[in-house]
Order: sequence, then structure tokens, then C-alpha cells
Amino acid sequence: MLARLGSIEGLINAETDHRGELLRIVLRERGALDEVWAALAELGYDAELADRSAVPPDVRWHGALDVRDLSREEADVIARRVVPAFARAHGIAGSSEVLLTTIVRDTLYACFSAHELRADSSPGALRAECSRAVQDAAVPMLGVAPARELGAALWTDLGGTHVAR
Repeated sequence: MLARLGSIEGLINAETDHRGELLRIVLRERGALDEVWAALAELGYDAELADRSAVPPDVRWHGALDVRDLSREEADVIARRVVPAFARAHGIAGSSEVLLTTIVRDTLYACFSAHELRADSSPGALRAECSRAVQDAAVPMLGVAPARELGAALWTDLGGTHVAR
């Protein structure tokens, strides 16, 4: 998202908060705001102007250069969200669940880091590539069919989680 916004003429800077819920933009000209709204809508975001008083004063803002750190954290959050339900459904517990969580986390981070989101990137490209990468990485541990199910669970999860970043 930040890469796409960075290509907009008249936009000086775009940053996201730690949770990826807020976006702070600095414009050179107010006319660029319409293009920002259009780009956000194209990427699947529903955006509205926030009243400054609604933004906590201690928000840490992250620009495009902070993406790798945020990607590492996001990969961990996603793995911890997806793997437990998958593990319960497939009778995976203990150290095997920990190992699967590590595989998913590390594969997601590698995918997020290697995938360059350009201004013209398809919004679903990262979702597809990372779901496939996790599926492939899980085959040795799970086998083909369960790994495919894990990839599908991740695909579904990433539909509600965009890597901003």
C-alpha cells in the first residue's frame, strides 16, 4: 500500500500506524487527496478522514523503510492466528504445532520480504504467492492434502489482512 501511495504526484509522505489501521499522509497539494482515496479503494481499503483528536498522541508511525520490521511482526501474528485452529482440526499438538507455527511464520516473513509491492502490483498477488509458499513449505511435514488445506486457511486469513507495508 505504501509503495502504491508513494507513486502519487503531490504526496510527500505516507505512513501507517503499528497496527495498520491508521494512515498518515502528507500532501504537497490538496488535489492529490482524490488520487489517494482512489488508490486506497483500488487496494481494497475503506478510508475516511480521522479527526486529529481521535488519534492517540503516542502512535508510532512507520514509513516504507520500516516495512521489513512490520512484516516480521505481521508474519508472527498471522502464524499464531492460523496455525492453532488448523492444528486442532488435524490433531497436531505440542512440539509439532510449535514447529508448524515456526514454518508458517518464517515462510510468511520470507515471502513478505521478497515480494516487492510496486505501484502496479495486483492486490491479490502477495496473498496468492505467500499462501502458495506456506503450502509448499508445509508439504514435508504435513503431506500434500493437509498442506493444501493450510494454504487455503492462510488464503482466507490474508483476505482480511493486507500487508501494508
